[in-house]
Amino acid sequence: MKQYITSVVETAIYYLTQFMLSVITIKPMAKSPDMGGWKTYQTIPMTLEECKKRFHSKSNIGIVCGKVSGVIVLDLDKKELLEQLFPDGLPQTPIVETANGYHLYFKYEEGISNYHNFSGIIGLDVKSDGGYVVAPPSVHPTGFIYAWLDGHCIGEVPFAPLPSLVKEKLQFEKIPYEELEKGGFSEGRRQAALVRLLGFWFKEMLILAIEPIQEKAMTWNLTNKPPLPQNEVVSSTNSIYQRELKKRQEIGTIVWGNPVDLPMKLPSVPALTPKMIPEGFRAWIVDAAERMQVRIDGIAVSAIVAAGSLIGRACGIFPKKFDDWLVVANIWGGFINPPGQKKSPTIAEGQFALSILADEAQKEFKQELEKHEVDVFMHKTKVEHKKNLLKKQITQGYTPDSSELLTGELSKPVQRRYFTQDGTIEKIGELLQENPVGLLNVRDELVGWFLTLEKAGREGDRAFYLEGWNGTGSYTFDRIGRGTVTIPGMCLSVFGGIVPGRLQEYVFEVIRNRAGNDGLLQRFQILIWPDPLKGYTHIDRVPDKAAVDSALGIFRWLESIRNQEWTDLKSKSGIPGLNLSPAAQKLFDSWITNLEQRLRGEDLEGTPLESHLAKYRSLMPSLALIFHLIEMAGSNPIGEPGAVSAQAVQMAIEWCTYLEAHANRVYSLNEQSDMLSASILLDHIRKGDVKDGCSPRDIYRNGWKFLKSPEETKAALLVLDEYGWLSFQKGQNGHGSVSLHPDLK
Repeated sequence: MKQYITSVVETAIYYLTQFMLSVITIKPMAKSPDMGGWKTYQTIPMTLEECKKRFHSKSNIGIVCGKVSGVIVLDLDKKELLEQLFPDGLPQTPIVETANGYHLYFKYEEGISNYHNFSGIIGLDVKSDGGYVVAPPSVHPTGFIYAWLDGHCIGEVPFAPLPSLVKEKLQFEKIPYEELEKGGFSEGRRQAALVRLLGFWFKEMLILAIEPIQEKAMTWNLTNKPPLPQNEVVSSTNSIYQRELKKRQEIGTIVWGNPVDLPMKLPSVPALTPKMIPEGFRAWIVDAAERMQVRIDGIAVSAIVAAGSLIGRACGIFPKKFDDWLVVANIWGGFINPPGQKKSPTIAEGQFALSILADEAQKEFKQELEKHEVDVFMHKTKVEHKKNLLKKQITQGYTPDSSELLTGELSKPVQRRYFTQDGTIEKIGELLQENPVGLLNVRDELVGWFLTLEKAGREGDRAFYLEGWNGTGSYTFDRIGRGTVTIPGMCLSVFGGIVPGRLQEYVFEVIRNRAGNDGLLQRFQILIWPDPLKGYTHIDRVPDKAAVDSALGIFRWLESIRNQEWTDLKSKSGIPGLNLSPAAQKLFDSWITNLEQRLRGEDLEGTPLESHLAKYRSLMPSLALIFHLIEMAGSNPIGEPGAVSAQAVQMAIEWCTYLEAHANRVYSLNEQSDMLSASILLDHIRKGDVKDGCSPRDIYRNGWKFLKSPEETKAALLVLDEYGWLSFQKGQNGHGSVSLHPDLK
């Protein structure tokens, strides 16, 4: 490699494959990463496939320093520092010329941290674990192109060990400030110790003044053996004072622009098309979405989950021709939408039929209850009359037979329930006993429910819901006071809304095993996050009554399935199931083979999407069953529904492709940890928890979520600096200066 390969992608691949350097993408003509999850590559380099995918012709290239790449880089921001540090000649190691200075690459050594203004030398940084540098042929914001020095190109000279002078200074840099303040340094160390202390003392001053610091430095100097000449103490104090004064003046004269809202850098997702909605629901959903001025996606997924909850255990599907693997129609789903974007009305529209059915069931139950009270009264009267008659007969010598005793109680009517919104698992268990076909658990805010299940003492609740997801099993729990409760049909559907901000925190914790990672989130197979509808057209018209009535009729038919006795159908565990038609079977066999090959391949291995897509094994058959029964509702309202059609299976496959893209958007939140930390920090700033002029240490000492370490805090500050919410002057060891935008003060 005489200089560098002209293609950015090829050069990045060259660095990765030939030198095992961990590369990251940098924004075009910039120095900051354009990938929120670059921290992943501080421990594991990206794969060759990732490298090809992430880099493009306009990318800048970053090299992550530290153990992962096996290098430590000296970053010189001033060209004159090169001769100052190496007066006897340049070390034989790779060196890059930057816009203002140089990057010198050396072999990695354990225990060496990142340093800013190393050893008191302004403009000299050490980049090790957690740091990165921009590499050739990247383009500086000024237009300068990074390049390897002649005779010092990577591949032409090996990485040299760190110079002994640097290592000596590094050892000195590890001395805590408390030890430095004790003094007692000999020649060779006095000056470096003084420079570090002066920087610390001036940074701690709320109102900058030179006199008290100079007096403090003079007193400290007397402890050294021998002390520095007084003129050197005065000169150093003036120099550091001027440097700190300049920094504060620069912060004070910042030309503030309008801050930019923090974006979520989300992968693109397809929109649901009307053709992907079963014909019986299509006209209703399209009309409702147009009147509400929302996308059809949210109404459609809410409706499909509602339809599946009505079918429940009344009818299943056998995806394989001969196997007894049975799948039922209950599905877990969620609709992700920002606040104020009609999330709740959208979900309610998709479930309107359940509300109507529930109201009708309540009225019917009330009538049955009134009749039951009359029946109970009559029954008790008959019992009392019979007792009195027998008493009289007994006194006359008659011995009654046990069959003559009128005893027992009349069974109380049971109300048909279609959904519940905030029940305990004990109450939901009772409802499932009374409604063995299944039930829909509707949650207004799903993430709040997720977090409730994470609390100590709620492990039983979590296990209960996980059992309900499968839909084909039973469940038994024992409670003091309630005794043993057995649920023969444990079939529970779940649906609710999610706000993106709260979801990001939960995804981040789940994937990093800070929360439970037992597959609760992955069980939400229908989890959509559509782009908001752009533009607005004011529409005020009467709903399409024919379309609504048609959809309601389909929901009623699906609900009636529970009353059918399909004795000719194959069944398992008492659940009748449909087979696939020959054409549908071919489609399923091809689809499941492709899915299994993907799950066993390298592309998905170890990713959150792997366990999510594994749940599609049952999702696709469930959707096909729902689509088929919706199709049959109008054409075959009485007879058996027949084999699942190829049309229903094809639509289910299209939905799985659509849903995978949305799942990929959800799990991409894990790669935006810096943006998450920045968002949380901005919330604390707006609440007044962060003061103007504070340091990073002042922030992470609070122990706030995702801001507990110096690394998380500095990453958040850099993001907020980039988007104009503050100005961050980096320091080291928790130091630095934060100036808040005037609108935040």
